[in-house]
Amino acid sequence: MAALTGPGAVLASVGGSVAGTLVGKGAGSLLESIGQAFPDNLYIEVDGKKAWPSGKYQNINAGDKITPPIQGAFDHPTKVTLKE
Repeated sequence: MAALTGPGAVLASVGGSVAGTLVGKGAGSLLESIGQAFPDNLYIEVDGKKAWPSGKYQNINAGDKITPPIQGAFDHPTKVTLKE
């Protein structure tokens, strides 16, 4: 990762790829771009047991929307946890 200096210049490259669009856009754009470059490894637990996905995890990038196929009748207090 290479850093730039000056107002708004935060990052020049991430993992060896040039990210010139980040220069001058500020921290919000930087975090969004990093979220796209490095996805979260999402999985969901229900009452402490993994409920989704069937594999180890699902990659999800900043701004992605998913609808996991989880259904259930909750007739008691239930803890749903999103983990990465």
